[in-house]
Amino acid sequence: MTAPGGVSETTRDLLGEVGGTWECFLLIADPFSLRLYRWAVDGRIDQLARWSPPRLWSNRRRRDRHRELTYEHVLTGLGIDVVHVRHLLGSARK
Repeated sequence: MTAPGGVSETTRDLLGEVGGTWECFLLIADPFSLRLYRWAVDGRIDQLARWSPPRLWSNRRRRDRHRELTYEHVLTGLGIDVVHVRHLLGSARK
């Protein structure tokens, strides 16, 4: 999470508030990849995994089975039971 701006700053604020109570992960998507990070209590963000789609993800396709399976893999594999979505802007090519 190196991008400057309001979303990155408020995400850090949110993680700082709940990170001492819950184990927190970040899933950051762009048209070229999906990256999984773990939030550490000291504010460090460690990258755990990165996936690249077989083709660019697109907002034009309402359903993308590969993207859905990747999200499912992350959520079930880590046993994540609470999800907070900041936004999906920039996660797929237009």
